Amino acid sequence: LQALFAFYKPLIPRFVPYSWDPVFAELDRLLFFGVDPWRLLWPLLGNPPAAFFINVVYHLWFFWMVLAR
Repeated sequence: LQALFAFYKPLIPRFVPYSWDPVFAELDRLLFFGVDPWRLLWPLLGNPPAAFFINVVYHLWFFWMVLAR
């Protein structure tokens, strides 16, 4: 099942273009008072230790989700 997902996911833009991306980007700017959210988060999360921490937390969450099945 994972192999099918990995094969078909990159093909999605060929069949359904990401036409909503500009709309969602504009909604992000509206929610953050005219500033892109990544610009606000980059000083806090844009460094190797923060990326490592996020990676570890993500994998721990995934591990527990697999065990809960």
